[in-house]
Amino acid sequence: MDTITCKHCSRNVIPRLWHEYSNYCDRATQHICPLCGEIMYITGGKLHFGSKFLLFIVGFMLFMTAIVLIREKFNPPPAKPPVACKGSAAQCKAAVLKQK
Repeated sequence: MDTITCKHCSRNVIPRLWHEYSNYCDRATQHICPLCGEIMYITGGKLHFGSKFLLFIVGFMLFMTAIVLIREKFNPPPAKPPVACKGSAAQCKAAVLKQK
């Protein structure tokens, strides 16, 4: 095996491997210095297709929600037209209250 220089203790070592498993990602492997115990580098750990698809769906839903909220903010519903009243003041007041 090839030796690698550890950035933490500056020695040439053969790294120890530590595997991490997850339901959402491929297996990630940490390459650990056997002398100082620091992580030298990590390989693997990419997301599965199902995890990427789920993240895309959630992101798309958040994006569409933001679009709808912005649209409602800048395009409020049209106001009701004023009531045209041809009767007495009491009749006009009653018509306005009925419209609300």
